[in-house]
Amino acid sequence: VVGTFISVACTALIAYPLSKPRLRLNKVITPLVVFTMYFAGGMIPNYIVITQWLGLQDSMWSIILPNAISTFNLLVMKSFFAGLPEELEEAAAIDGMNTYQIFLKIIIPLSKPIISVVAIFAITAAWSDFLLPYLVLNGTDKVTVMVKLFSFKDTPTDAVSVLRASFFAIIPPTILFTIFQKQITDGAATGAVKG
Repeated sequence: VVGTFISVACTALIAYPLSKPRLRLNKVITPLVVFTMYFAGGMIPNYIVITQWLGLQDSMWSIILPNAISTFNLLVMKSFFAGLPEELEEAAAIDGMNTYQIFLKIIIPLSKPIISVVAIFAITAAWSDFLLPYLVLNGTDKVTVMVKLFSFKDTPTDAVSVLRASFFAIIPPTILFTIFQKQITDGAATGAVKG
């Protein structure tokens, strides 16, 4: 829950200014963001930064902070924000609102479809993440579902337990996508087409 909130908040706070053509460095920052989607640092540098530089070994923050911003979600949300009418912001500015008030009182309420899509994508990514939690979380009480499922390979368990754990790993994302299927398709299509 905390990771999803941080992911949605950080993504919105970065995507909104990047969606404005009047931002001076927009033509430089946006290609740099896209560059990170194609050429990531890799798992070893991430592990070194998380464990040695930040000292977050065995902390839930070690899996929340690296996944706080997804480039794909950022670009989809940026496209959605770019498709919102500029006149809404101009009218709010004439009424005396500053940039932060416009963002919180005008843009965020209009962005519920894309916020729900980004939240669902963040939940699904966190739920199915395996390698980073496997590397940085060593405590037995702090493992994710996928790491716990992987731990069954080392212990002698019956097939029913493995099936039960697999069922538990698959069902929540399936239910989430089934319930919010319309919001996902509408929000993702809106964010991808406009801009």
